Amino acid sequence: MLLRAFLIGVVLSVAPVGVSHAATDPTVPPITANPFLPDDRGISDCISALPKPGCGSEERGGWRQGLILIALVGGLSVIGWRIVAGAKRNGQVAAARLAAAEARDAARAGARPAPVDPPGPPGPPPPSTLPDAPHPR
Repeated sequence: MLLRAFLIGVVLSVAPVGVSHAATDPTVPPITANPFLPDDRGISDCISALPKPGCGSEERGGWRQGLILIALVGGLSVIGWRIVAGAKRNGQVAAARLAAAEARDAARAGARPAPVDPPGPPGPPPPSTLPDAPHPR
């Protein structure tokens, strides 16, 4: 099957393609008008990273360009909204899983409450239960 598809592709790429006679007719001049460039300025003045004033045309911009800008901003807003909503949902799911795990661990441990420190100022630290180790020098 793969060999058949390969052979069909080779045959179609090698097959001669019909060319219309109008494209090769020397009596028909090629179209060289560009509505984006003014006729009274040189092409090197208007095609650059910083075109000179007066090189624009009425063909540039317009409502279609504004519509594309609105579509791009709208699309990026939807993407950002989905990222934020997904992050919030993942945070809520993680918090719910953590609460369920803590409840399960408390149930396994016999539901002993966590020890609470007595109120008041902190006293001296409890004596160490570790044997005294020599001080490194």
